[in-house]
Amino acid sequence: MDYSSRNLHNTAVSRNLGQRIRARRRDLRLTQRQLADLAGIAERTVIAAEAGRPGLRVGHLAQILGVLGLDLRAVRSGDRLADGD
Repeated sequence: MDYSSRNLHNTAVSRNLGQRIRARRRDLRLTQRQLADLAGIAERTVIAAEAGRPGLRVGHLAQILGVLGLDLRAVRSGDRLADGD
């Protein structure tokens, strides 16, 4: 199934993801612009992801997480992000 046009709408999950994305980006000493360029997406998409704005396309989220070396596990109650290592 192609998830690239699907959107993430859960606000609590979006906020949690945003916090982890920002923290990992900073750990890697990347700017939002650099992350966007590496992920092949617009800087405003990275800004929206870090702000936890719902409605982020799952495909864009996957691109961001891939660059950061993170993966999304189990989207259900108790959602969590885990390092890909």
